[in-house]
Amino acid sequence: MQQSFEPLIQTFEVGELARECESDDATILRFIREAELNDIRPTLGDSLYMAIKSAPEEFGALLNGGTFEGCGAVERSFVGVKTALAYYVWGRLMKASPYKLTRFGVVVKNDDYSHQPDWKERQVAYNDAFSIADSYMKDCLDYISSTPDLAQYMNCCDGSEVRARRNYTKIIGR
Repeated sequence: MQQSFEPLIQTFEVGELARECESDDATILRFIREAELNDIRPTLGDSLYMAIKSAPEEFGALLNGGTFEGCGAVERSFVGVKTALAYYVWGRLMKASPYKLTRFGVVVKNDDYSHQPDWKERQVAYNDAFSIADSYMKDCLDYISSTPDLAQYMNCCDGSEVRARRNYTKIIGR
């Protein structure tokens, strides 16, 4: 049964929480869904992700960031899941947004006053955004592990680690 998708962030928040973003809302919403399901949910684990989706108001600190007492009773700050999600979305938009699939194949939309950055430039921006998002998610996991009410959601079979899931290819000899 397909349920309606209520995103953790709104489309305008990508530009507010990450980097400037002027893409259309429908495209941003598709990338929010992808990032939630492929980056946020596997890291948090299904049980915590589903709890957040069902009652987001109960997880305000985790979603929006704040401060917590970390290892060694040191006060730490973190930006929250929403900001990490915004960076994952922005990275996806940077990498894929110039491409449009039409009935004639894949095209890149251009006009007389703009140019598209080459693949390498977009890949660098994508990797940078995902690196920042991964760092923010690691901070969120540290917050979760130091908060007893949230730590109960984490177990050995469900999330709890930020894993780089991107492939890197380096061409040698060209």
